[in-house]
Amino acid sequence: MARPELRTINAIARPSWSADEHQPVQNPDGNFNMSVVGKSGSGKSVTMNYITECVLAAGGRDFTIDIGGSYKYSCELFSGTYIDLDDNLSLNPFSNIGPAKNASPQEQNEYWQEVNSLITSIVASMARQRQDITDTEESILSDVIPFVINKHKQATTFTLIYEEMMLRSEEVGIPETTRAIIYELALTIKPFTKLGPWGSSLNAHVT
Repeated sequence: MARPELRTINAIARPSWSADEHQPVQNPDGNFNMSVVGKSGSGKSVTMNYITECVLAAGGRDFTIDIGGSYKYSCELFSGTYIDLDDNLSLNPFSNIGPAKNASPQEQNEYWQEVNSLITSIVASMARQRQDITDTEESILSDVIPFVINKHKQATTFTLIYEEMMLRSEEVGIPETTRAIIYELALTIKPFTKLGPWGSSLNAHVT
């Protein structure tokens, strides 16, 4: 990737792109944080679109989180992909899982081990967003999630994982303290199920 340059004009109509302080993506320390501030209609979106253009022109990639649709048409102009979260969007990670059709038994086994590990890590992050997961909690998830995935494969959802955990929290043969932990874990992922506010985006089947 080439070095992006933001070619701007200063207050006296002279080019000002030669100075490094006007090049926010050329910080030698590697921190490219910047802010664009101004009142409504002052050109903030225009400036951000120009920064995007400079990055793309240099061979880079741009990911913009758009609130209000200011970047929809520029995204189309740059031949980008605009994802509207108002659409029936599904972020279900289970719909497309599965090893290659010609995978050997060993490769299939390794694939499912990787999937189980990845999904366990995702659910752990969902369950414990502000603190580290405990060894006991991780052990519970490492048992429940492979069981659900092995049973349902591509039909797996966070709702099914939640329901399995709720069932286990009521099993008589499990110590009461462990059942309490399972129940608490189930409650922490409930918002991501069909019973929670984010369920519609995470549990629908991706076609």
